[in-house]
Amino acid sequence: MSLNDFDNALAQGASSAGRVVKVIERQGLPVDFPVIPGFPEANYLKSAVCLAQ
Repeated sequence: MSLNDFDNALAQGASSAGRVVKVIERQGLPVDFPVIPGFPEANYLKSAVCLAQ
């Protein structure tokens, strides 16, 4: 899942719940898991701390 797809899923979930979501913090892979240029699938871990209003 790309970061754009992840953001779209957050927005779609918030919309379905009748909420507005504000992303407070993003986390991805730790520094000891390098992402290889040209291989975006290697960036597989995404999380977001959100505030729903």
